[in-house]
Amino acid sequence: MFYTYIFCLILAFCALDGLGLKINAESLRALLATTGVSLKEL
Repeated sequence: MFYTYIFCLILAFCALDGLGLKINAESLRALLATTGVSLKEL
């Protein structure tokens, strides 16, 4: 379930970027870094 949530979160970011809503690269990196840490803690 957790992996599904992360997958949807990443898809949402990609969809927003595709719609032309500029997403900070730093924000995306922070999200991925946090996600990576969370996955490692599992």
